[in-house]
Amino acid sequence: MPSIQATWSSQRDGYAGSFTVFGHAGCYGDAGHCLPGDRETDDFDRRAPHPLTPWTKTVIGNDTLLRAIEDQGVTEIVVTVVPIVAQLDGVETPVQPLRFDAVRVLAYED
Repeated sequence: MPSIQATWSSQRDGYAGSFTVFGHAGCYGDAGHCLPGDRETDDFDRRAPHPLTPWTKTVIGNDTLLRAIEDQGVTEIVVTVVPIVAQLDGVETPVQPLRFDAVRVLAYED
């Protein structure tokens, strides 16, 4: 497998799409502030979900993905996610900026 770089952007290289996540670097609140499970809610709580709560992200793939799906010789599609993490002075870069429980590729015909 070739080395993966954040500069990939052509379909020739296998680039099929992208997504953006705006995270936070470090926690400046009280103890437990960044723990989604420690946040109390009730039926009348109108706040948005805790920003660190896991969620599902949908990426619309381009023609690179469509060609791989339609090619009878392709028996496996490898999905590689390349995180681009902002470097901030005095803030430690996370070892694992993204975590996936599952990745699913779906294709629909028009």
